Amino acid sequence: MYLWVGLLATVCTGGVSPSGSATKEPASAQGVTEALSAAGAQELRRIVESGRLEDLQWPNFSDYGASPKKFYEEAGYRLGWIRGGRPTPQALEMIALLENADEKGLDKIDYDGERWQRRLTVLEGAGADAEATLIKFDVALTVSAMRYISDLHLGKVDPKTLHKDFDPERHKYDLGEFLRKTVTGAGSVKEALAGVEPPFAGYQRTVGALQKYQALAKEEKLDPLPQVEKPVSPGQSYEGVEKLVHRLQFLGDLGPSANEPDGSTTYSGDVVEGVKNFQKRHGLEAAGKLGPQTITELNRPMSERVEQLQLTLERWR
Repeated sequence: MYLWVGLLATVCTGGVSPSGSATKEPASAQGVTEALSAAGAQELRRIVESGRLEDLQWPNFSDYGASPKKFYEEAGYRLGWIRGGRPTPQALEMIALLENADEKGLDKIDYDGERWQRRLTVLEGAGADAEATLIKFDVALTVSAMRYISDLHLGKVDPKTLHKDFDPERHKYDLGEFLRKTVTGAGSVKEALAGVEPPFAGYQRTVGALQKYQALAKEEKLDPLPQVEKPVSPGQSYEGVEKLVHRLQFLGDLGPSANEPDGSTTYSGDVVEGVKNFQKRHGLEAAGKLGPQTITELNRPMSERVEQLQLTLERWR
């Protein structure tokens, strides 16, 4: 995984002075963070400095270096996603994005996507004073959000692992600062993260296509078309015409009202136009001839299309 670590900036922390009087809180902490007891703040500091949290799917987050520490240090080691012992609206929206990371071509497991509902249930019954639970929840969300933002922006693969001379210039986020200033207080977390993704129309079209094919993969019932040795031209006989109609309708290349009479084996009419549409969309010669390559692509499972689109999004990033 290609992870970027933000630069550690000089920061001031809030808290209690040795004389017992309260020191001035950091501006970023005023009114937007949840205070902890002295012991709670110490435990939070210990976790982020250790770079490890056993509650995470991938417990070791030391590869993010100073970013988690900066996120909490600038707020005087207060919680960033909790208010009054409950998750903030921003926390819940961030969790929803992590749970649906697959829609962006990422693997939600990498961001604890399958663990958040259990955590929310535990948090609900923990009470406002259950600091240990609150701290673990907060750190888990901070680290998961950083992982998600990094992968969404830069991709999971370091280009240099593919070729030593490939080092594209890319804008890198200071994750700690970005989360604190842009995300945790956002009116819309989704909008706040919109600028993280590649700003290209082709990327957005690929995201839309991925989500379409993910839906098709859930609905698909494979019924492979019979293969041919030689291309079938319009007007010729093909034993799989009925299956072909259903496949083209499923893929959206043929309207739902287009049907061949039961038992017909003549490849003609709207079905030919549907095949042409399919061929155009898949970079095949759109002559309408039903050849081995076209049938192979028609038979390709939607799960493979999903994987192709996931890899395409990674290349964009």
